[in-house]
Amino acid sequence: MGHVRAADALLAHLKSTHPEIETTHIDLMDFLAPLAKNFYFDSYNFMAKRVPKLWGTIYRATNNPKGAKHFNQLTKINKKIGAKKFFKFIEKYQPDYILSTHFTPADLIANHAHSYNITTNNGLLITDFAAHPLHLASDQTDYFVPTQSVKNQLVNFGANVKQVVVSGLPLNPAFYQTKSAQNLKNRYHLNDNKTLLFLAGGGGFTKIDRLLKNLFEQKLSYNIIAIAGKNKQLYNRLTRLIPPADMNFVLTEWTDAIDEFMRVADLIITKSGGLTIAECLYLQKPMLIIDPVPGQEEDNLKFLEDNHYGQKLKTATNCSIITENILTPQKIIYPPPLNANDAIINNILKNLA
Repeated sequence: MGHVRAADALLAHLKSTHPEIETTHIDLMDFLAPLAKNFYFDSYNFMAKRVPKLWGTIYRATNNPKGAKHFNQLTKINKKIGAKKFFKFIEKYQPDYILSTHFTPADLIANHAHSYNITTNNGLLITDFAAHPLHLASDQTDYFVPTQSVKNQLVNFGANVKQVVVSGLPLNPAFYQTKSAQNLKNRYHLNDNKTLLFLAGGGGFTKIDRLLKNLFEQKLSYNIIAIAGKNKQLYNRLTRLIPPADMNFVLTEWTDAIDEFMRVADLIITKSGGLTIAECLYLQKPMLIIDPVPGQEEDNLKFLEDNHYGQKLKTATNCSIITENILTPQKIIYPPPLNANDAIINNILKNLA
């Protein structure tokens, strides 16, 4: 999940640049009571994979201040009771600052921590390219957002403009390193033909095997890299595909070298998760989006299309759009590559000084 990856990136950055600061990353799911965990997270995973239109309906219904207020009122008791273990941990750890990468812990801290006499400074990192009223926590919450447009949306929802920082999204420190694309091609046995990278997404909510099967039938001389992530079933389906004889096909499951596969790609076919988009933009890689989940992923896709950074691949059988993007790539004006890790951490440390 992008929320977890964002927190991991900041943790790695802090341990490298500020080893004197005690830092930890916890997952709220590990501290919630079973009923609360099922309500907030398991239900989303189920809807996103099985009934995405239902999730889209809920997202749109709460995508206004009135709808978000009703949602928060309906879930207030569940939040307060289900998060006792979470607050007990905070009481024991006594942090100077809490940065959430998902709106649920930010809301818990802003609106329920006072019941436990917790007054820790806190912030919320928004990891998508559109704001939502549920992101609003309290007047005392700092916000870190990827773009100016997200800041404008958040302020329109009621956030204090002085507490919203356009920081960009944090990336694994490996993305900020300089690496030779040619050396990486040699390492992964890629030739000088165009390279396509297929990413299934953290939840594996996509069927890239159908797309690859249709692409293989075109008998094109590409390098194809497919990363199935932690989706074992998808990985097994991909192992049964037979690529053309003159096509390099590299298949892997989860990898911690994702930046290296991205660096050698001429086109990335992926889900529209916020962190993946940020990684592609930093490396200045064009994107085709597959199977966006209604809600935040569709909002992310709109951001890409509005800025001409990428477009949607509408069907698994439409391989011509892939060929067009590879053979006649459009000139894309990318945002300047910035180190969001530094921007976020330095801002927090400044506020604590």
